[in-house]
Amino acid sequence: MQKHAEAEAVTPFTLHFSVDGPTGPFHPYDTNFTNVPLNSTGFSMQNWNPAPHLMPDGSVRVMVHTLTAPWAGESVAHASTWRGPYTFLTGNLDYCEKCEEDPFMWTDKRGNWHVLYHRMFDPIGVGGERDPSPIPTPGWSGGHAFSRDGLNFSTITRAYSTYVALHNGTTVNMVRRERPKLVFGPGGDPEFLSNGVEVAKGRTYTLVVPLKTNA
Repeated sequence: MQKHAEAEAVTPFTLHFSVDGPTGPFHPYDTNFTNVPLNSTGFSMQNWNPAPHLMPDGSVRVMVHTLTAPWAGESVAHASTWRGPYTFLTGNLDYCEKCEEDPFMWTDKRGNWHVLYHRMFDPIGVGGERDPSPIPTPGWSGGHAFSRDGLNFSTITRAYSTYVALHNGTTVNMVRRERPKLVFGPGGDPEFLSNGVEVAKGRTYTLVVPLKTNA
């Protein structure tokens, strides 16, 4: 876990909340990060793709994508309520260059922390060589990391590819498969994986697939 630079700044951002349920209406609320490093770790809050997790005591821990380029580096922040302010608990969690974004963070029933990422540079590749394109087609577009404390995470391993098996027995290779999200069942276990996908240039939609199927 890296330490912050000595110079720090307050960075404002806007949340949207609803008191009437998930269909809204939603209202803006301005809050901020209180200790964004200024000079040594390359933090950039222009594209931070938040992955919030509500704690049992009502506080919020959030993983944010802190570097717009080279698509590497997440950090974890904390606030006593969703209204903030948010304080960074880690420096950049840099795993590799140009390879991860769109974190989705959750905890399992045993208290372990997990994160899914969009892996931008991890093609299947004969011999393991890397494709210079940021679109891994075909490739391992999903990555997974875990942690016991939600602050110190493992290295990222492959989780799922750009290939999707359909109910009719055919397989489709997506041009892009990113922005992972999980849908949880009544027992708290993840049951569906949602991704933003592109099947051809300009043809995009949301894809939801079951994580368990009947044998």
